Amino acid sequence: MKATPIFVSLFLITVISFSNAHSQQLAIYGCQCGPEKGTSPAIQIEADSLVLETIKSWDKRIWFFTSKTTPLKSLKDLKNDQIAAWGAELYEQVKQFYKAIGIPDTVSSVAILGTGNPIFSGMENPPQLFITWSGHESQLNGSIRIEFIRKRFKK
Repeated sequence: MKATPIFVSLFLITVISFSNAHSQQLAIYGCQCGPEKGTSPAIQIEADSLVLETIKSWDKRIWFFTSKTTPLKSLKDLKNDQIAAWGAELYEQVKQFYKAIGIPDTVSSVAILGTGNPIFSGMENPPQLFITWSGHESQLNGSIRIEFIRKRFKK
């Protein structure tokens, strides 16, 4: 069977459209890379079941970081201006996190910081909590990963 010029043109348009759509998707969603489980040191912070269930519903490569020298100790009293994320594609997750820790729905701003910034190694007024893809861990000098654990109730 011989390919007609119309068939070849339609095929090329389909391939180019798919290729462009894939490139646009990467531009929108950023680098969703890295491992699902951590092997590097991490600190543990207690969280209630709503926070844990919220995080559990996300991609396992979305990790949390804080400063190694002045680490976050608790989610209590954490404000939205103390939280930042890498990439606008994490906006919905950050908004879900806000809700889970009690930040009102009326707060719509999410600070976006590129991992190329010296977030925990020289940035003035760095966030207390940084949310990004696990694959960016090596770029976060001065940071330590956070693992959230179930809050223990005191007797």
